[in-house]
Amino acid sequence: MDSPIPINVRSNDLPAAYRLMRAAARLGLRLFYPPLRMLNRERLDQPGPDILLIAHPRSLSVALLLIATLDRRVHCLLPSGEVRGVLRKLAAWALGIQAFDLTTEEQNARLNPCLNVLADQGAIALFVGEEQQNGARRAQVADFAARLAVEAMLRSSDQTQPSIYPVHCFLHTQRRGAEPLMFVDKPLQAQDFLPKVSEDVAEASQHLVEVLQNAMEANVFGLAVQELEQFGRELEDLSREYLRQQWSRQPEWKQRPEDLKLSSLARKWVDERNHTDPARLVELRESLAEYRELQLFSPLSVMNEQLTDAN
Repeated sequence: MDSPIPINVRSNDLPAAYRLMRAAARLGLRLFYPPLRMLNRERLDQPGPDILLIAHPRSLSVALLLIATLDRRVHCLLPSGEVRGVLRKLAAWALGIQAFDLTTEEQNARLNPCLNVLADQGAIALFVGEEQQNGARRAQVADFAARLAVEAMLRSSDQTQPSIYPVHCFLHTQRRGAEPLMFVDKPLQAQDFLPKVSEDVAEASQHLVEVLQNAMEANVFGLAVQELEQFGRELEDLSREYLRQQWSRQPEWKQRPEDLKLSSLARKWVDERNHTDPARLVELRESLAEYRELQLFSPLSVMNEQLTDAN
């Protein structure tokens, strides 16, 4: 296993490579993307031991936005797949971004360096990355964050405890789309979940992990339940239309488009995107609306309406 990049650098002592790469990131974002609007930014502006939890699948993009937006240093731990390639590795080296796949060995190796950052009133950002269907990575990130927070508080001579902030994102994939948004959620404190007298330690720790998982899933930008259901119906209707066109050319097929339903896998994908990347669902809904509009006003549709009226 590669030796970890040292991350126990004080926030007020930024290396030259970090300052230079951050300036380049700020310039690039200013030239090619709308400015980020970070809601509740004041929660992160002040020095203090902070742990940020980010569930958005585009981890490197979010990491660059965080680093470019905040004046303080942010130590980012990303899935290794996000830092492949020469340019990405160069940016990661300069900004202190580290590959972190949450294996047991990696967690043990990163624990003390991360605790040193927190002891120096620094900020650590843990990224879930592209999640699996069973939510395993989110659970691992929550578990490591809980372990960090509890260890940091127990090791602190003055019982200083880190604040754990879920950070929710609304980022369009198009460069000149709507302004990117980040919401810094209210902080969670490990002390509130420490075991009381006669309470089981493992059970108390598991409770904190579950709370962190739920906080990451509760994306403030997510679609409401009714909107999700409507989106599912729109996808089903579009799929039926497509199959109706295809099957009409093959009379021997016995399937009926009316029987089509979204698969459980597709519904899980939609639910997961609503937790982690709701902007993607909004873009899909907009694409569906544009497709409907094109279909409605296409010459073929107009001609069919005229023939129907004539008959």
